[in-house]
Amino acid sequence: MSVRILCFGDSNTYGYDPRDVLERRYPPQERWPDLLAAATGWDVVNLGLNGRTIPHRPRETETALAQIRKYLPAACLVVLLGSNDALLMDDASAEKIGARMDRFLHALRGELPDLPILLLSPPRVEIPLAHVQELFRELILAYRKLAAKYRVSFASPPSWQLPLSADEVHFSAEAHANFARKIEPLLRQILSRAGDESGNPADLQEFE
Repeated sequence: MSVRILCFGDSNTYGYDPRDVLERRYPPQERWPDLLAAATGWDVVNLGLNGRTIPHRPRETETALAQIRKYLPAACLVVLLGSNDALLMDDASAEKIGARMDRFLHALRGELPDLPILLLSPPRVEIPLAHVQELFRELILAYRKLAAKYRVSFASPPSWQLPLSADEVHFSAEAHANFARKIEPLLRQILSRAGDESGNPADLQEFE
């Protein structure tokens, strides 16, 4: 039976290509979920959506849960969200964004208590504003604390080599390739733990 990985994210999961005037996406062979599937043979489900913020209101949270339920059972859920919240919400702060993610993780854990989850902090952006750079750094700590609270695995893509497109926000094709290579061994460790009957498959693992 194929291993199924669910990737719930925004445009950097969807594979948005900012070079395309029609706002289309990179071809499958250049999107990180598809690259991950090709490298591993896993069934990697791309649940990315352009412009998505962290589901935190009841209706949008239920919509997110319904999307995820559609593809169960799964071996792991990858959550890569928060960039749009940081760039679009009024008076954005790590506290406000963390509160949104807290509500989403609470809903996920209530609905799917045994599903292994890998929470990723928002990848860096290259917008040359000090307060934006500081916010993205603060989100690493905020997400790390939430991962510990909900006993989910955590990793920090801002430390990965992810060159951006000219818009300074979205992944380049090279970043998608690097992201797929970086996340694969993390998921293999999570799957290995899930297969270990002595451990809780939903337990926390923290990666660099």
